[in-house]
Amino acid sequence: MQIIISHTNCDFDAFASMVAAKKLYPQAKMCIVGSPEKNVDDFINKYKNQFEFIKEKHIKPDEITGLILVDNRSLSRIGRFEEFLKEKPNIQIIIYDHHPASKHDIISEKQYIEQTGAAVSILLNQIIKNGIQITPFEATIMALGIYEDTGNFRYISTTEKEFRAIAFLFANGANLHIINKYLTHDFTSNQIKMMNLIIDKIRSVNVGGLNVAFVSFAYEKFIPDLAMLVHKIKDTENFDVIFCIVQGKNKTSIVARNSLEFIDVGKILSKLGGGGHYTAASAVIKELSVKQIEQVIIKELKRQIQRYGTAQDIMTFPADTITIDTTIKSAQQRMLNTNHSSLVINDDRKNVVGIITKKDVSKAIHHKLGNMSVETCMSTNVITVSPDTSLYRLQKIMTDEDIGRLPVVKNGELLGVVTRKDLIRSHFELHNKKRIQKSSSFRNISGLLRKNTSESIFNLLKQIGIACEQINMKSFVVGGFVRDLLLDMPNYDIDIVVEGNGIEFAKHFVQIFGGHCKVFPKFGTAIISLPEPKINRIDIATARLEYYPGPGVLPKVEKSGIQNDLYRRDFTINSMAVFLNPNHFGELIDPFGGLRDLKLKKIQVMNNMSFIEDPTRIIRAIRFEQRFDFEMKEKTEHLLEKSLSIDVFKTVAPERIREELKLICEEKEPIKAFKRMKELQILSKIYRHFDITAKHTKIFNEIFNNIIWFKETFLQDKSHQSLCIWVIYHLGLLFDMHTRAQNQFVQKYKYPNILKKNLLQYQKTVGKIQKYLSQKQQNSKIYHILNHLSNELLIFYLSYFDDYQIKNNIHIYLMKLRNIKLSITGNDVIKLGIPEGPKIKAIITKIKNKKLDGEISTEQDEREELEKILTLRKELERN
Repeated sequence: MQIIISHTNCDFDAFASMVAAKKLYPQAKMCIVGSPEKNVDDFINKYKNQFEFIKEKHIKPDEITGLILVDNRSLSRIGRFEEFLKEKPNIQIIIYDHHPASKHDIISEKQYIEQTGAAVSILLNQIIKNGIQITPFEATIMALGIYEDTGNFRYISTTEKEFRAIAFLFANGANLHIINKYLTHDFTSNQIKMMNLIIDKIRSVNVGGLNVAFVSFAYEKFIPDLAMLVHKIKDTENFDVIFCIVQGKNKTSIVARNSLEFIDVGKILSKLGGGGHYTAASAVIKELSVKQIEQVIIKELKRQIQRYGTAQDIMTFPADTITIDTTIKSAQQRMLNTNHSSLVINDDRKNVVGIITKKDVSKAIHHKLGNMSVETCMSTNVITVSPDTSLYRLQKIMTDEDIGRLPVVKNGELLGVVTRKDLIRSHFELHNKKRIQKSSSFRNISGLLRKNTSESIFNLLKQIGIACEQINMKSFVVGGFVRDLLLDMPNYDIDIVVEGNGIEFAKHFVQIFGGHCKVFPKFGTAIISLPEPKINRIDIATARLEYYPGPGVLPKVEKSGIQNDLYRRDFTINSMAVFLNPNHFGELIDPFGGLRDLKLKKIQVMNNMSFIEDPTRIIRAIRFEQRFDFEMKEKTEHLLEKSLSIDVFKTVAPERIREELKLICEEKEPIKAFKRMKELQILSKIYRHFDITAKHTKIFNEIFNNIIWFKETFLQDKSHQSLCIWVIYHLGLLFDMHTRAQNQFVQKYKYPNILKKNLLQYQKTVGKIQKYLSQKQQNSKIYHILNHLSNELLIFYLSYFDDYQIKNNIHIYLMKLRNIKLSITGNDVIKLGIPEGPKIKAIITKIKNKKLDGEISTEQDEREELEKILTLRKELERN
C-alpha cells in the first residue's frame, strides 16, 4: 500500500498537504507521524469522523509499496519510517516540499520542490491542473495550512502562489470562521506558565554585533505547541533571532525563529540534523550537550553574519581625506568636486583625528570662516570600525550614534569609509538577490559570460581574475562589454578596471600568462597586447574618481574604488561591471540601475550636471539611443535641452566633437542619429549650416547599401579593408553646403587630411561627372575621369547621383577598368630610343587607352602597338 506522511509535530500545513495528497492519490492511506501540534490534534479529534488514518504502530514494512512525503524531506523527521526505509530501501518515494535543501534530505527520482510559503500550495497547483474537485471542508483545511505557514500572509517567504491558491479555496467554500477559530490562540494556564518559564530563561548573546536570544532548560515532559510559544515570545519580546533548547529525557529539542533576512535558521539547524526555512526551523538531537549545541549554532551564526557582509566588503576606498590644516573653503570645494557629504581628516601622521560634514562647512562659510582650518569646526572623538565589522553592527552604530560615515581602520591605517549610502545599497542588493533567486534568475552572470562569449575570451577573463587575486587586488570587466553581454551582442573591446594598481597588475599578468605590456604612468593605465586575433589588446585602468574643474574641460582624476569608477561614466547602461576574481567570478556590479534601464530600453545620465560637465555626452546619448532603439528618459532629455540652451558645445575642444561625429558615422544607420540630432536642435548648435533633408536620407541609405556591395564584391581586394566609412558619410552630410561653408567646417573641427582631400576632389569633379558621365562614354574616357578619385568618393557618387548612366559608368570603372594594367613600362619605351620626358607618358597613355577600349589585350599586343607608334613617329620625323 501507499502511505501519505509528513513530519513529526505535524502542523496545519503538513496536515493540509496530506489531505491534498489524498486527493491526488485516493488509494493511499494517511498516517500521522508522532504527535501533532495541539491545535491540529484538537481539529482532528473534533472532526475524526471525516478522516481515515492508519496508525504508525500498525504499519509493517513489507506492506509498504510507496511513500508520499509532504511538507518534509528530512530523514530525521519521519519517525519510525526512517527504520522502514533502512529495512526496505527500494520503496518508491514521491516528495512534495518547500523547505530548502539539506544534507540529510531523502533523495527521490520523483519530487516536486518549490520555494513557496506553504507546501500545500504545491499540491494545490496539481489539483487545479488536473481539474480535481474538492469539498468546502477540504478547502478549509488547506486554507488553514496556508494561513498558518504564511503567518496570515505576513511572512517574507509568502509567494504569489499562496494568493492564487487561497482564491481557489474560497471559491470552493473555505470557511473563514473555522480558520479563525483554530488560528486564534487563547492561551491555557499551562501555556502561560511555559511562556513565563521560557522568558525567565532567556539569555542575550552578542554574536558578531547581533544580539541573539538563547533559551535552554531541562523538561522531561512533551511540550505541546512549543514552536507556537517560541514564535509568540519572539514577537512580544522583540527579538530578531531566538533559539529555544529543551533537554528531554532521551532527546534535546530545538526550536528557532528569525526575522532577519541575512540569517537562515533552517541552514543553522541543518548542521544539527534538523531543518526548516530561514525564518523558522527545528531539530531533535540525541547526542550533543546544550553547550555543544550552542557552540554549533554560534559558529554558523558568525559565518552567516560575515557572509552577509563586513565593512571591508562595502566600504569606499581609498578614503577621501584632507589634512587638519586644510581650509574650510578648500574642504567645501573638495566636497563639491567629489560629491561627498563629509570628509575624514588626518593629522600629519595620517591618523584619523576628525570628520567634517557639509552642514559643518555651510555653517562655517555662513559665519565667514572659510579661510580658517577645518580643525575649527570638525567633529573629534571619531568612531571607527575594523574591516571585519558586520553590516548589522555598522547599521546599529550609525542608528544609535546618529552618524552617516564610519572610517574603517586597521592597525592605525585608514583603509576606507562606510557611508549610509553603502549600507542602503548592500541591503537592497541582499533583498534583490533573494527576490531574484526566487524567480530562478541570478545576478551572477558567469553562465551568460560562458554562453555569449568565445571560449578564449571566457578563459582570458578567468585568467585576469586569477592574476589579480594573486597580488591581492580586485578586477572587473566594465562598460560596453558588460552592456553588450547583457544585450546578447558581440563586443571584443575588453576594458578592465583594477582596484589597486592597474600598471602593477598588467606587468604581473604578462609575466604569468604572456603577451606584451605598454604602460602610461601619468594616467595609471596600461595596454596588454595578445596574439589572439579577435582580442589582440586589453585596456587596463586603475579604478578612479573624476571631477570636472569646469564645463567641457577634461576631468581631473584620482585613485578610487569600483563604485566611484562606475559613477564617473556617461550613462547607467554603461556603468555596470562584472567581478572577475575567482571567489566572485561573474557577479554583476550594478549600483546605478543599469540593468533596469537596459530592460526598460532607456538612456539615463548619471547626474544632473552630466551634459554640462562633458557636452560630448549629448552626441553619445543620441548614438546609443539610436543604436539600441532606446529612448532617453524624460529627465535626461530635459537636461539635454537645458544644456543646449546655454551653448555648452562652446566649452568643448572641437576635436572631441569631431570624434563623436565620426563615431556616429561608424554606426549601422547614422541617418537615424542625425535626424534625431536635428529634431533636438543639436546639429545646428554644432554647425549652423547643418541640415538633414529627404535628399540626405536617400543618400545615407544608398551609402549603406553601396558599402555592403563594395565590400562583398571586392572581398579579396585590400582596398575594401582600408575603406574609411566615416569619410563617405561626412561627404553625405556636407554635399549641400556651399564650398566656403564646407571648408570652414573641416577647418573648425580640425579634420584630418583624408576628409579635406576627398572634399576638394568632390568640389572639383562633381560638375565634370555630371556633364560627361551622364552619357555613354568610351572606357578610356571613363577611366581618366575617375582614376584619380578615392574609393570613398566613388561610393559617395554612386549614392549621390540618381542618373542611371552615371551609376553605370562608375560601376564599369570599379568592376572592369580600375585594375587594368599595362605589361610594358616607360623603361621599355626608353630602350627603344625615346628620350625621357613627357613623350613617354603620352605613348604609354595611348597604348593604355587602346587596352581600356578593348582594342588590344595581351602583352604581345602592347609591344606591337608600341612598335607601330614608334614607326609612325619615325616616318613623321623623316617627312
